[in-house]
Amino acid sequence: MFALRHIAAVFVTLFLLPSVLGAVLAPRTSGAPQCQYKCPAYDDKGNELEKEAITGPNIKCTYGHNPVRNCFYDRQNGYPKSGNSSKCPDKAVKKCNGTRRANRAMVEAYEVQRKRRAAMPAPTVPEYMNTRSALKKRAHEDD
Repeated sequence: MFALRHIAAVFVTLFLLPSVLGAVLAPRTSGAPQCQYKCPAYDDKGNELEKEAITGPNIKCTYGHNPVRNCFYDRQNGYPKSGNSSKCPDKAVKKCNGTRRANRAMVEAYEVQRKRRAAMPAPTVPEYMNTRSALKKRAHEDD
């Protein structure tokens, strides 16, 4: 009997405990937004962005068809790299995404419910009056 308990304790220690601790101590994303820089949609001449490529610490933005114009930006701060033509925008665009989508979805669901309730017609008799009159009728029936 003692050997069976000992084997069970070893099993729990070796197999189950690390998996439980791994799940508890696993790194989680914070609620802070994740931000990164992207190419501006248009250059200063009004040419549309054709291609965006991340090359090491740089972002390469390709604009226009003929002639093709390339603009390079730093991925960390969005500032232009030296050697850009004068037609490149002054800075890359910063885009941020929140990481806790579940909370945002819940807030959006409440807003949808609130809008639905506001769109419904108001009852002619308040709800508490219906309950009160039903209780009053029941009290008179018992007499």
